[in-house]
Amino acid sequence: MIDAIKTFSMMVLIGAAVRLFSDWIDSHYIMRFLDSNLINLQIALLAINTTTAGVVLSRMRELIDKTGANFNLTISAFKKSTYEQIFLIFSSITLLTLINSTTFTASAPHSKIALECLLISVFLTSLYNLYDNAKSIFIIIGYRG
Repeated sequence: MIDAIKTFSMMVLIGAAVRLFSDWIDSHYIMRFLDSNLINLQIALLAINTTTAGVVLSRMRELIDKTGANFNLTISAFKKSTYEQIFLIFSSITLLTLINSTTFTASAPHSKIALECLLISVFLTSLYNLYDNAKSIFIIIGYRG
């Protein structure tokens, strides 16, 4: 849990930097891109990660049958990753709804900037989740028991 908080905190810092850099160069591209594509991208990443988990879990089943290895922590990590991705999708929907709400953004000064930083952070966290799951393929391929 602490690692997840550290990772998301880093993503918030990077998200804020990206958002501020976009303001500095007067570009709205990243927010237009995320507004139009983020949910579809996250669902695609969930599908990719689920497929990756299927491949890894199949190989783990072979190793369990052959060597009796214990992969309970890995299986738990895949479950946690799936729940995290679903949470990130719902977070994106919520953040996009608030960002596009003129009532909300008008009533809370600077809320749009903060929400956009968080949205970029959620996107980066989704990409990090993909990276983390992809690493598991290389680990399981190299496993010798």
